[in-house]
Amino acid sequence: MPAHFHVTEIGEITKNFIDCRGTVRREKSVNFQLWEAGDFDHSLAPQKLLSIIALSEKVLQLGDSDIEVEYQTEYHR
Repeated sequence: MPAHFHVTEIGEITKNFIDCRGTVRREKSVNFQLWEAGDFDHSLAPQKLLSIIALSEKVLQLGDSDIEVEYQTEYHR
């Protein structure tokens, strides 16, 4: 992950659904949301990132889950 990416969100997502066979399913995953701001003057130090992850694991009690990474870069209209 480039240093100029910003972590905007870490959270647990629960998905309850019924598949095409009528089977009820429940899935949990951890969402790790990043934003590429192009702001090279405010880079995210590795220790800061580790502290954000550790706090998320502790407070949200994330445990051992699949991780979905979501990222966004600048866009123009």
